[in-house]
Amino acid sequence: MYFRLQAFVISLPPLREREGDIPRLVDHYLKIICEEKGIKSLEIGTDFMAALEAYDWPGNVRELVNVLQLSVHKAMFEEQLTFYHLPQQLRMSKVVQDVSNDASSSRAPSNSNHCFTLPLQRSDGSLPMLKEVRRKTIHAMEENYLSQLLLLSDSSAKMACKLSGLSRARLYELLNKHNLALRN
Repeated sequence: MYFRLQAFVISLPPLREREGDIPRLVDHYLKIICEEKGIKSLEIGTDFMAALEAYDWPGNVRELVNVLQLSVHKAMFEEQLTFYHLPQQLRMSKVVQDVSNDASSSRAPSNSNHCFTLPLQRSDGSLPMLKEVRRKTIHAMEENYLSQLLLLSDSSAKMACKLSGLSRARLYELLNKHNLALRN
């Protein structure tokens, strides 16, 4: 019997190669998970779906189902699944992918500045001092970095220190400087 069955080969590509299947699988399994938990079906946010479609899915459909179960549990009393309901690993993967895409596109020649623009001339037509431009640039960059760090670390001081390499004291110093907080 084994040798007869061995004659039939079914080739099924991994989930990462079947991008169009992810929305259909999410719809299917989300209905089942919501029914099992006895809650009404949750809506799917665009950021949630974008993160799912950007992930490589090394665990294929089983991993997708596990992620959906965890996300539904986190969003038990909400109406929509958002990026923040995803496990930290998926959120980090999406942000890292976005940053690397931004970095690769910034290597291409373009006329726009990378993250933000600073006025190169004052209202009176004079050029600001380099020190002033540098201070404003560093301030804006730090604020952007810390906002991303809070998102990735799920507002956990321990995780933020681990991800950034900052000491706890320096982390709190920078958060205070930019009027940011770990917990709401």
